[in-house]
Parts: sequence; structure tokens; C-alpha cells
Amino acid sequence: MKGYMTRLLCACIFLWMAALPDQRSKRIPVWIPGVFFAAAAGANLFDHSFISKWELWAGAVPGALLLLLSIVLKGKIGEGDGICLAVCGLFTGITAAVMIAETALLMAALVCSIGVWTGRRKAGDRIAFIPFLASSASLLLIAAALS
Repeated sequence: MKGYMTRLLCACIFLWMAALPDQRSKRIPVWIPGVFFAAAAGANLFDHSFISKWELWAGAVPGALLLLLSIVLKGKIGEGDGICLAVCGLFTGITAAVMIAETALLMAALVCSIGVWTGRRKAGDRIAFIPFLASSASLLLIAAALS
């Protein structure tokens, strides 16, 4: 369980580092996912003691699907969101990556619905999604620490 917590903590640190520039300028410096991708790939090559190596590498699939959706929708979804989810999934594995993505989508939908309902946002406004991914990963880390 210690290895999983360490990997989840690394994913949280990565997502929060990416969330700050995403919140300000809707752009992420390339070095942030690059450095953490290298760390996650190295960890996956040399340490897969808590889950199988296939599940760890498959963790990038949700992010790859989000990136593909961004390309198909011609930028309606940011490419950085998919890249960050893929790197996060490499740290945590596919099960946690799907849980993080689902929780982040629900949180974003709730916040945006409240924003539209109160009149602060319009239905087509763009939002920074990586802070929701970071919040979701943090909630998963807290839940894992409490169990």
C-alpha cells in the first residue's frame, strides 16, 4: 500500500503543479508533464510491486482517449487535459485514473452548473479542467490514507 500512496502523492504533486498555470493562462509549460512523464515511466519500468505492469501502463488510456477527443473536437477540450490525465494514469494505474477522471468530470459539471444557474457563466464558457483533476486526485489520496 505504501508504493500506491507514494505514486498517488506524485500524481497529486504533478497535477497541482500543472493546475496553477492552467488556472491562470489555460496553458501548461511543456516541462511539467515532460519531467513527470519521465518519472512515471521510470517508476513503471523498475517498480510494479503493488499492481501489474499492464495495469500501470494502461493507466495512460483514459488520458489518451481525452487527447484523441480533443483532436476530433478541434480544441473544444484542451490537449493539456488529456496529457495530464495520461501522465497521472501512468503513476496510478487505470483503475485510479478512471476514478480520478470520473470524479473530476462530476465536480466540473457541478461547479459549472452552479455558475450557469447563478448567472456568473454562460453555457459555452471554457474552464480550466486540470484543477478538477488535481482536486479529484487529492480526494482519492485522502480516502486512501484514511482507509
